[in-house]
Amino acid sequence: ARLLSEERRALGKRLIEIEKHLSRLHEEKTALETWLADAASYQPENTVRLKEAVAKQAQVVEQLQQTEDQWLEVSEALAPA
Repeated sequence: ARLLSEERRALGKRLIEIEKHLSRLHEEKTALETWLADAASYQPENTVRLKEAVAKQAQVVEQLQQTEDQWLEVSEALAPA
């Protein structure tokens, strides 16, 4: 079924929002990975921050997966039949 132009426009806007969110999540994931790759992150004085970073990394990875799934759904809805 063809989408009405209004629906296509709304989906297009949603796709742009999702892509911006994906970009922010990728940046956050990269920053966390960079910090976690630094040997100083594993020093005793960073124990609390390390635990927080590992937990946040898991959260970001999960959010990325969910957001990528949303992107796929919207992209498929916009694809020509």
